[in-house]
Amino acid sequence: MSTVRLQKIIAESGLASRREAERIIAAGEVTVNGKVARLGDKVIAGKDHIKVRGKLLTHMPERVVVALFKPKGIVTVKPLAQMLPGGTIFDLIEKIKEKVLPIGRLDTDTEGLILLTNDGELSQRLLKAKYEVPKTFTVKIDGHMEDKKIKRLEAGVRFQNEKIKPLTVVPIKRSEGKQWLQISTTDPRNRIVRKAMEAVGHPVDKIRRDSFAGISLRGMVRGQYRYLNPEELLKL
Repeated sequence: MSTVRLQKIIAESGLASRREAERIIAAGEVTVNGKVARLGDKVIAGKDHIKVRGKLLTHMPERVVVALFKPKGIVTVKPLAQMLPGGTIFDLIEKIKEKVLPIGRLDTDTEGLILLTNDGELSQRLLKAKYEVPKTFTVKIDGHMEDKKIKRLEAGVRFQNEKIKPLTVVPIKRSEGKQWLQISTTDPRNRIVRKAMEAVGHPVDKIRRDSFAGISLRGMVRGQYRYLNPEELLKL
């Protein structure tokens, strides 16, 4: 039977991210077959008896990823729930039996696709800059953006002390005093599109995340969620 690193097993159980699992192991809070585990230990899933802070890992839950169309005004982080009247994304997924957590964040004023999972390791990988996970947004801005400003965004701009990675910018349509753009980026930081637009003098009026990591919002309505199918899971 093949062995797996202990921190991977803990992460896949949904109890903690892989990095958090490593800290728990290093702190001596994990035992394998009655002995305190050490970082780097390998185990056989389903055979070795693993306890985390005294709790036995009795089964490995099936990995699930949920796609949610987050409406504007809904917060992603639970501690902020009492500060805003709109509620949290967890109010929208009350019927989901698995314990899932959001992969990254969308700020309160941003609507669109957010993924939630019980796989801590997957979540960490999708948020690391080195993997260049793509995100696409539809953005409504104040004013009409000149070609030279689009070229600035595509070359990478600075906002205050932050260097923003190059964006892909595709104009969609214009109206009086407003413009819609499709913007793609692999920068994992929160509010990065808003900051980029401010850097070129076009504050965001509305913004929606249409896709993340190859998973699309297409066909969904605000407040709706669905489980990813096997083909979509393979994309991740």
